[in-house]
Amino acid sequence: MLLLSPPSSNVKLSKTQQNTETLVYGLSLAAHSLAAQEVKRATGEQHFTVCPDSSAGCRAACCVSASAQGQLASVQESRNRKTVFLQTHRQEFIRILKSEIQTQVDRAAFYGHAVRFRLNVDSSIPWHSEEYGQIPQSFPEQLFYDYHPLRALNSRKHWKLSDIPSNLRICWSRKESDSWHQVEAALADLQSVAVVFHDDQPHRVGRGAYAQTLPRFVDLPSLGKWPVIDGDYSDDRTEDPQGLIVGLRLKSRSEQIRTAAIRTGFSVSTSAAPCIL
Repeated sequence: MLLLSPPSSNVKLSKTQQNTETLVYGLSLAAHSLAAQEVKRATGEQHFTVCPDSSAGCRAACCVSASAQGQLASVQESRNRKTVFLQTHRQEFIRILKSEIQTQVDRAAFYGHAVRFRLNVDSSIPWHSEEYGQIPQSFPEQLFYDYHPLRALNSRKHWKLSDIPSNLRICWSRKESDSWHQVEAALADLQSVAVVFHDDQPHRVGRGAYAQTLPRFVDLPSLGKWPVIDGDYSDDRTEDPQGLIVGLRLKSRSEQIRTAAIRTGFSVSTSAAPCIL
């Protein structure tokens, strides 16, 4: 069983490959409740989660359930097996993961490619912690990046900025429970924050989601008009300047999922303040 997925196997990672020559390899696990169900079924453990800071809104809009690929039985089964393997044989999982990373580093060097790693495609695990093998620190010449919930920032051990290695670039994700003041505080600290936006036009599910227009600015209480970059152009955040709002279009495979994400407040309407088109 291979742990890392190549860029072409995942929508999030493949758009980076389309727009740059950088190869991004990712680790996809079963997300949130599905991960908990699989681990409970295999081990009886009831409190396992790969997304400890998830919210109702992000669970409703989760790309694992919202995408067509995530619904494939083969994809789900692979993610389930990896998730159970992580929880039941963590040290062996970490050993194999490090070996696969080294293989891709060596291959990229041979072919003259740049390579990046995203170890939380569908999860929020502190791979930089000792508990999870300090993987970025084990490859100091390589760049890793991830998206993690904004509520995790400085909230507890492993998530303080002083604990995050320099070769791990984190984009913090706003959820419906995060205020604009919290977003602003992160930006002022030169941290980038991903925000999901939607417009009110019809036919915005599936491929139609990419027709949505992102705002050019967000009018923040203290910082004023803050520019928004298009985070759907590339998944790779390692080359971004610091302190950006990374705009992501709300994506879903059905109107039901889209409506749930909007009703919770997880997604921000581009037709209302503080958005500026």
